[in-house]
Amino acid sequence: MSPGLALAIDVGGTSVRAALVRDGELLDRLEHPSGPDVCATIVQLARSLARGRDIAAIGVGVPEYVEAGRVTSTEVVAWDDSVVADLGEIAPVTVEADVRCGAIAEWAQSPGSLLYVSWGTGISSSLVLPDGSPWAGERGRAIALGERLIGGASLESLASGRGIETAFGSGASARELAGRDDAAPLFRRAGQLVADAVRDAALLLDPARVVIGGGLGTADTLARRTLEEQWDLGIPLSTAAHGADSGLVGAAIIALRR
Repeated sequence: MSPGLALAIDVGGTSVRAALVRDGELLDRLEHPSGPDVCATIVQLARSLARGRDIAAIGVGVPEYVEAGRVTSTEVVAWDDSVVADLGEIAPVTVEADVRCGAIAEWAQSPGSLLYVSWGTGISSSLVLPDGSPWAGERGRAIALGERLIGGASLESLASGRGIETAFGSGASARELAGRDDAAPLFRRAGQLVADAVRDAALLLDPARVVIGGGLGTADTLARRTLEEQWDLGIPLSTAAHGADSGLVGAAIIALRR
């Protein structure tokens, strides 16, 4: 068996991505829309990638609350715990909140305390302590930056990719809207709202640095540029070194750790 070979799965509200990961490098990868049968999709992708290979561990990142390796919410994906048993036929499985996976990947890139913010289809965050441990909170719910209330609405409903799509109302994706002049006010507002939320979180937690990940957080959009323009703290701010792949890299790291 190759002890460094992990199978990582990043479950999102839009798609499920899976990859073989060794020493932080993504090898083969597959992607499929999430859909209503997301658990079946997870198992299908895992079996396809694992075929003919010796997998040491499987890491799964999900956009839900996770306490001690168990998914405790179904707000974004229709999770079923049976998927863990199915994947366990391939290799030992570790399930973690996707934002904590992304945070661990960035910590491994440059150790030290950090606040990681995932800004994409949804919005969440994770604090990583200097020793590389993500702070999960008492009930595994220390990821809920997107629940910050703004005039009675959540930050996620206003400033996430899905929030921008809903506000524009054309059915176009945030990626398709990013370059459109008529969508610019929504992206500018999203950047301002996220900047305010991250600024408050950074002042409260005082990390060594702040890292922004996720699709909106790493793409060159008006939203991200607005956040950067509004950043006025002495705490270094950067985009995720692994880009949108941070969740996959971190899922592999966490799986191999455990």
